[in-house]
Amino acid sequence: MSAGTAWENYPFFQSHDSDGYAYWALGACARVRKSGDRLLALGQENASVRGITWGNTVTAWGYMSAGDFASGIDLTKVALETSKDPLYTQFPRLSLGMCYVLCGDYRKAKELLAEVLEFARSIGCRYLGTPAQCFLAVVLIYEGRFSEGMRMLKNARRWWRENQALWRHTFSELIIGDIYAALARRAAPVSWASIIKNAMFLAKTLPFAAKCAEAHYRATIASAHRIGARVIEGQGYLSLGRLYKARREYDKAAGCFSTAANLFELCEAGFFLEQARQELSLTALPSGSAEHFAPVS
Repeated sequence: MSAGTAWENYPFFQSHDSDGYAYWALGACARVRKSGDRLLALGQENASVRGITWGNTVTAWGYMSAGDFASGIDLTKVALETSKDPLYTQFPRLSLGMCYVLCGDYRKAKELLAEVLEFARSIGCRYLGTPAQCFLAVVLIYEGRFSEGMRMLKNARRWWRENQALWRHTFSELIIGDIYAALARRAAPVSWASIIKNAMFLAKTLPFAAKCAEAHYRATIASAHRIGARVIEGQGYLSLGRLYKARREYDKAAGCFSTAANLFELCEAGFFLEQARQELSLTALPSGSAEHFAPVS
């Protein structure tokens, strides 16, 4: 089947974007972008709106996997503006919402993710709906709706585990680790209203938040290593190192940052690599120079 006759055929697109998705899961950042560039070129050559939409979306995944969320946002916006297909539009919308969550812009993420989730439920598409549910859960937790957000996140994680969606489940392990770490540092918003609404959850969680974060980071690292997801493994080490650094366990932190940097270098994940190297250089400061780091309780 030639590109000309199959260009508007959904399986034809899937054969190209799945290539990029597989490389994203493996952490081969440059290969993801190459897949996206190839798909974009085919779209432009054939004047295919769907091809251009998918090309920009897959290329965005390549930048997202390297930690360059600004470029991911720019490309998914182009894909959204280009797309005319109701289904295809949801993929860059989901990716844009994910980017906003990962760079901390929860307000912008919420509307996008809620729209994807509503669409996915209307057609029974868990492939779209479950990741939207996962990232929307993070938004709810940021808003102080801890119990509701954690329930939503655990539901998404359970579905992925039961259906052997190992890469997505592993990434969600990292997300939940980051949530517990934020609670341990009191970085998540805990207003009086939130305390009253979530008293039982917070009473059970806060005293053990740092331990929970460490356990989830270790689980992330083990699972990512097992399935060959090197960028996520590196992110697990980077986050665990930050947790150790906050607890003033600088030798452990430096080991984690060094391992993260090695993994990111292998994956050509430039933005994450820069973060790991910066953390390592700060952790390696002479004794007494890092006293500004607050311990995790």
